Amino acid sequence: MTTRAVLALALAAAGLAGAALASPAHAADPRSTVLFDQDCASSLGRRDLTLYANGTIRLVEGLKGKERMRLGELDPDRLEGFRRRLAQVDLSDAEGMGSPVGGNWVEKCLLSVRRDGAMHKYRFNRYDTLSLALEQLTLIGRDLAAQVPAEESGRHLPVDYEPRLGDVLERIDGHRFQVVGFTSDGKGVELEGETDPLTLYLTVKAMRQRFVALISRRSQE
Repeated sequence: MTTRAVLALALAAAGLAGAALASPAHAADPRSTVLFDQDCASSLGRRDLTLYANGTIRLVEGLKGKERMRLGELDPDRLEGFRRRLAQVDLSDAEGMGSPVGGNWVEKCLLSVRRDGAMHKYRFNRYDTLSLALEQLTLIGRDLAAQVPAEESGRHLPVDYEPRLGDVLERIDGHRFQVVGFTSDGKGVELEGETDPLTLYLTVKAMRQRFVALISRRSQE
């Protein structure tokens, strides 16, 4: 066999090997490929929200050592919608701008987002002033969390419940949260934990599913 023929066979073999490596059999498993992850923790508790490429959402939250996991699933259309939202965020602007508040009790967050096959990671704490990009990413995280079904306890807030500032509510797991604000569009409610420094953003519908009782309410003046 001539040298030229040997070289041709070697190149062909290399081409086949490359094709094999690029085949679906060697593609990343969407069940373990993370598209988005926001892990916030303090000395008291933790909340870790993860979106996988197959549409599974995993939410782990609770007091330290007593975290519980819940799962949600996005259909292909919703998954593609979240993919587009993540792709539209300008990551060059993603940074925390610092805060004078610190301590072990303050939630510290690590937010990771996949872009062009690589994970980009950003650190900030609960009281940081965030850039527009991080605000957008945290909002996407809130919307993802809203897709995770609540634990069923048999108890719910009344169907006609309307939140007011200062309302103290009991969550399914027994933890208490206070209504401290509303989103600018009026569709979301901001709640802060009374015993653990966690902040939640939920729609009123989601609140009725995740909270079981109104503990106290400020009197209206």
